[in-house]
Amino acid sequence: MKKIILPILVLSVLFAGCGKNSDTEKMKLENEKLRLQLELAKANGATTTATTTTDFLEIKPNDMSDKEFIEWHRNYQDKEQKNNGGSYPTSLVLKYQKLKEKYNTDAYYYLYARTLSADEQFKLANEMVKKFPKFAYGYNLLASKYYDNPQSIDDVKKALDYAKTGQSLDKDIPMVAYIPAMEQAINAEKKARNMPLEINLGQTIYDKIESTKTGKNKYRIILKQNSYTGEMNIVQNIVKDFTVEMIYKNIVPIVNKNIFAGTETRAGLGFEYQLVFSDPISMGIVFVGEGEKNQTGVYMNRDDIKANKGVENIYLGVSDLSKTDSFVINDLN
Repeated sequence: MKKIILPILVLSVLFAGCGKNSDTEKMKLENEKLRLQLELAKANGATTTATTTTDFLEIKPNDMSDKEFIEWHRNYQDKEQKNNGGSYPTSLVLKYQKLKEKYNTDAYYYLYARTLSADEQFKLANEMVKKFPKFAYGYNLLASKYYDNPQSIDDVKKALDYAKTGQSLDKDIPMVAYIPAMEQAINAEKKARNMPLEINLGQTIYDKIESTKTGKNKYRIILKQNSYTGEMNIVQNIVKDFTVEMIYKNIVPIVNKNIFAGTETRAGLGFEYQLVFSDPISMGIVFVGEGEKNQTGVYMNRDDIKANKGVENIYLGVSDLSKTDSFVINDLN
């Protein structure tokens, strides 16, 4: 409790009657105010070394580190973004553009880049690492861009390289925390690409099922059902003859959506597959499990399959990959 109260008491003494001070003294007092605010943030367990202030901090005080200066502005930008409904106000973007042009420093290059669209941000980040090769946050920005929306496993590898380069310059840049997830995804991709599809149709309404493997993760399935004539004679009828195939597509960001709150939460990386039927099959439910180690799975009903023209997307998180050895179709009703 003492650590929380003490800086507030000191502030009240420092700024009592300071209206008569010169501009230099005011700047010193403002620097001291910021230093005490930083101490207060640390005392309250803040995760960043910077805190907000009512005054915009254009020039870094002498007793403030470069990292603290950047974190102050990151915090300031994040608050402005939140107050503007999730996007940066145009006035903020223009402000940082002018600061970048005025000072031409690595910090303002980075801070301006944060306010831009994805394509513009990527372009400026590449300029930044060439212009300021010893500036860790430039590499952090590139790592973030490749990691947030990878187009292939090669993008994750690039994100890892940039994150590690940034880490070598500053071990505490934000993307360092994602290095283990990147390494796990890269190591898991080979297994994900070769995840086998198995057919195990023990639970079904049909009287007879024939399945023949016709290619990698591709099967021909024939479903037969008994019917009865008026004399109660049993006749074998083919109900459906179709193929089903599991196709590995790509590594993708996995997002958890809360439909009630209208929010999305990034849940790391995962792998996308497509389950493709040669024809929207006239059956009730398809259950795709994840092998014996993990009994969770995906239920698809007939109407959904028809609506999607026989194609269903299935996602498997990187962390879930260690729990399963194969995809299994184990229910057709």
